[in-house]
Amino acid sequence: MSQQLYKGIGPTDLHLLFSYANGKQDGTHNNDFGSYEISKLVLEGVRQNKLDLVSHIKSDVPVFDPAHPDKPAEFKFPFSAFWDGTRPLGD
Repeated sequence: MSQQLYKGIGPTDLHLLFSYANGKQDGTHNNDFGSYEISKLVLEGVRQNKLDLVSHIKSDVPVFDPAHPDKPAEFKFPFSAFWDGTRPLGD
């Protein structure tokens, strides 16, 4: 499914799935958008394989087609309701 996702995103936008470190693209670690898309693949894998976990998927969660992924420009990642921005001691 990840291959379908990469083809669906297309070669010009593929880099938008991955993070950058030290000014260079890291082609192995997903950023927030890439992680969100990959998590949808995992969810679809649970559905397709009819795992026991499927009973915990909310009925209003739409089926995800990796050949037609979300548009990167439309991705909005909401902060966690518990996030307060406080840095841990010693940091």
